[in-house]
Amino acid sequence: MSTRSLSGFTLISVLFSSLLPSLLPASGAGEVAGVLSVNSVPTSDAVVYLVPLSGNAGPPAPMDLTIVQKDKEFKPDWSVVTVGSTVRFENQDDEIHNVRSVSPGNRFDLGAHLPGTVKTIVLKKPGPVMLRCRIHDRMQSFIFVSPTAYFAESGPDGRFRIADVPDGDYRLEAWHSRLTPEEIKAGGKTLHVASGTVSVDLDLRAKAPLGADLTEVVNGDWDNALDQIGEGLEKAVALWKDGKSSSAMLRVMTTHSKYFGESGLSKAISEHLGPAAVEEQDSRFNAIMKRVQKEKPGPDSEKMLRKDIDRLTGLLRKDIGQLPGSP
Repeated sequence: MSTRSLSGFTLISVLFSSLLPSLLPASGAGEVAGVLSVNSVPTSDAVVYLVPLSGNAGPPAPMDLTIVQKDKEFKPDWSVVTVGSTVRFENQDDEIHNVRSVSPGNRFDLGAHLPGTVKTIVLKKPGPVMLRCRIHDRMQSFIFVSPTAYFAESGPDGRFRIADVPDGDYRLEAWHSRLTPEEIKAGGKTLHVASGTVSVDLDLRAKAPLGADLTEVVNGDWDNALDQIGEGLEKAVALWKDGKSSSAMLRVMTTHSKYFGESGLSKAISEHLGPAAVEEQDSRFNAIMKRVQKEKPGPDSEKMLRKDIDRLTGLLRKDIGQLPGSP
């Protein structure tokens, strides 16, 4: 081989070597795979994600998502984006729509959305976002805003796979509609990712019953409901002190049914805090009913009755403070 041909070969080798890193997977890139379960049942429609703790994983790049309003529906009705992503809404119907969210961290109302127009919003906080239309109640779409670029959705058998993860330490967590933020944190795991596959299963504990959707923030004025409960119980006390125990008991029952039940407050507490929380409230209402029914009015009995009422309203106030959308 001549010196000239050898030099040409060497040049080609140098050029190929310089291109090789871009053709191969990043050094140290690995993947995380496993099964996501809730209460030991493999679960779909969940988002599993890795929060970087160290290593070379930088902040997630924003994404662009387009959601159209067509045939009085949001399409698609399920999406996952990263923090800081821009969502573009296109009204392709022949009537006015609206896009709003009451989800904590990503509250907005884009107002009247005219046919053929486009509106946008930037989702700045991680977490679930339920989209609604004020004009058409049945329209809804869901977006999960991931705090990291390394995420995957769980399949029908609960399986997930997060690929192209840089070498480093991570916190593995999963979001599902039955889980509270506290349950998500409690069920997470810390792990190290290098080249190859890290196999890990997550089994998270949920208090909410099967089928519950904690992302559905009920648009209820719970502070007002609590005020109505307080007023109803005060009227019951007045009737009881006037010797009308049957009317007082009926007033307590009506207050429980109308302002705790029919208002949606009991349902919201059950879905977000668990059925046991509602059972506790029901038992306190029952205690008040029994007291006005069986005990005669007097300083001591009134003191105990008001103590029961204070316990009930205090517990309700605490539970309301834990509901999504509460200040």
